[in-house]
Amino acid sequence: MNAIYNKVFFTILLFCVSGFSFVSAQPLSGSYTINGAVATGGTNYQTFSDAVSDLEANGISDNVVFNVASGTYNEQITITKIAGTSTSDTIIFQSASGDSTDVVLTFSASSSDNYTVELDSAEYITFQKMTLAATNTSFGHVVQFTNHVVGINLLNNYIVGTDATTSTNQALIFSNNNVSGQAVKILNNYLDEGSHGLYLDMNNSGNFTGMQISSNNIFNSFSRGMYIQDADFLTVSDNRITSDDEYTGFEGIHLFDCDSSLMVLGNYVYGVKNRALLVQHSTNSSANRGLIANNFLHSRDNGDGVFMTSNDYLDIFHNSIHKSNNTNVNNYALQMSHGDFNRIWNNIFANSGGGPAVY
Repeated sequence: MNAIYNKVFFTILLFCVSGFSFVSAQPLSGSYTINGAVATGGTNYQTFSDAVSDLEANGISDNVVFNVASGTYNEQITITKIAGTSTSDTIIFQSASGDSTDVVLTFSASSSDNYTVELDSAEYITFQKMTLAATNTSFGHVVQFTNHVVGINLLNNYIVGTDATTSTNQALIFSNNNVSGQAVKILNNYLDEGSHGLYLDMNNSGNFTGMQISSNNIFNSFSRGMYIQDADFLTVSDNRITSDDEYTGFEGIHLFDCDSSLMVLGNYVYGVKNRALLVQHSTNSSANRGLIANNFLHSRDNGDGVFMTSNDYLDIFHNSIHKSNNTNVNNYALQMSHGDFNRIWNNIFANSGGGPAVY
């Protein structure tokens, strides 16, 4: 009897152990939904956090798309490197309706976790056609890049913060030094409020390349429309920047140490209180000249319309630059200092505030 009992017990135990040993979650592939009204199961996730947890546990084996049902999702997510992602196998989060106002991912952060979406060593992730929001009045990063990011796309989103001060704690899209990576695209977004639309201080050893910031509307930032530092082969094009805040130090576009074929093309910056464009320490070369072209840049009150200092091999072609509403004769439409092998061709410079057009 004991022998029979032991044999049956051993068989059941072996079945259970062997059964568990062959059960393993599969990598994700194809289309899934995120719907807060339906429990997690099958191809649906109730929250962004549930979806990210599965991605990090199981990776992907093909392209993955999360179609997000209309609604407000009050949560904070961090996405790290997902196994299986590549240029051909990517992850997309998008509103199911295609309307960016239908899906709202929002969070009220704190000083220790200041973000709604953190991309920490993430690769080949896209957020598109959604509202991404931060609601804390002191800590308002919406999207934060950390450590290393590759192939990140922010496309056709409404990215919104709160009415802010000069503090970079309230920048909508943020990174703070020592971030390396490549091929980040920030395209066709509407950025509203915050201290900065973008404050991206990358790795100062030249390890961040190929970022494109294009066709964004940046409104009502308090301190700057965008500040970009240490991004090589950077393109800033066709962005529209205006602000109704009266902070006297407001700058439209500030680029610092952005080297190798810097492209600033077709931007519209209007009515800012300080410089419309500031470019510092952009080191290009005869083989990879930088180009600032076809921009409309307007500044009022304080500072120059455009200020350039310590740049090399930079071409300034076909721009319209206007400085107005300032009686300070030491403010100019264009001021340049230092630098070598720069060229200035076919621009319109106007200073209706009383000082010289060019210095």
